[in-house]
Parts: sequence; structure tokens; C-alpha cells
Amino acid sequence: PTRRSSDLAYLFVWDPKKRATEYLMTPVPHAQYISNLIAMPSARIFGTAGKNATFWFNMASHELHLSYVPLTFDHDMFMSVTAGTDGCVYGLAREGVFRACPGEPGELVAATPRPITAGFAADHNFIYFAIGADVWRFALPTAAHRP
Repeated sequence: PTRRSSDLAYLFVWDPKKRATEYLMTPVPHAQYISNLIAMPSARIFGTAGKNATFWFNMASHELHLSYVPLTFDHDMFMSVTAGTDGCVYGLAREGVFRACPGEPGELVAATPRPITAGFAADHNFIYFAIGADVWRFALPTAAHRP
């Protein structure tokens, strides 16, 4: 995350040789921040912005798929996503663990009994997060066992 210098959250492509912006867009209208951003092997970028938006951005075609989901992406949980071995993105929302597969909006895959208050640590098998003083973990599915 960077400090706020605008009322809108921008996604841009920077050319380091030209030292110039090649492409600039606001993936989510009126969103003031992008809380998660992850590059996937498929030349796509997944992100969450504002309180409840997810987007997939194709870096080659500049196509954008925007969805509003019934999840809360709190700006206190910046950078709380990881790539699963099944090609989907897994991350934290206030309500629990969500999954978003390429071109699809996020969906809750594990609800928590109380709101998630902190996180995020991940390895190839688990996502770790906190609910109050308790540490929880979520088992990431393998490519062969996608829920």
C-alpha cells in the first residue's frame, strides 16, 4: 500500500525504460483504495478495491472484469491474498476466507464465527489469520481437489 494522493484508486502500467506511465485506469469507479493486488501466471491481475469489489485485469488485452460481492474487504487487511495451486486466489474478508477464480467474482468458502481481525500469513498449504487473540488456519485446496 502507498500513501493516498488521490480520491480514486488507480491501476497503471509503468515503463521503466521510458520512465513513464503506459496505461492508467480506475478499475473500480469511486473506490478510494486497492487493498489487494496479485499477479497470476495467466497474465492476469486480481484485486480487491473499496469495501466490496473484486476485479480481474488482463495485462495483455487490458480487459477488466469487475464484480461487487457480499464480502467486506476492510482496508486494515491490506495484502491478504495468495495464489492457490488450483489457479484461484484465496484471501481474507471480514466474514472469512474467500476464493476467486479467473474471471469470476469472489465467494466465501469458509465463514468464521466472528469477524477476522488480523492476518495474514500463508504457505503452500494454509492461510493463517487471527480472530481476536486466537490464531486460525484455513487449508488451501490442491489443484486436484478444488472445492
